[in-house]
Amino acid sequence: MQDIKKILTPNGVVAINTFTVSKTYELESDLFKRNFGKYYNLIFNKSRIMVAAKNDLPDLSEIASNSIFWRYRFVEVDVNQEGLLGLYSNPN
Repeated sequence: MQDIKKILTPNGVVAINTFTVSKTYELESDLFKRNFGKYYNLIFNKSRIMVAAKNDLPDLSEIASNSIFWRYRFVEVDVNQEGLLGLYSNPN
């Protein structure tokens, strides 16, 4: 995780796909927390996408506000914007 953070640009974001039933769930969470501080989980079924950034991530209300600009793109691919936003959690 330290190497990943080093190579990110100042606005760089990392997303890792893992599983909610993984034996390493707590270890993965701890690695993200120690190396990036704030991170988000996007959980759907048994999959988890962990999202972190080199610098601060926006809070969930800002993400929701910015997602309004993408609502027509979401509709084009049959994705429910509010449902998708509801999958995010901040485990910090």
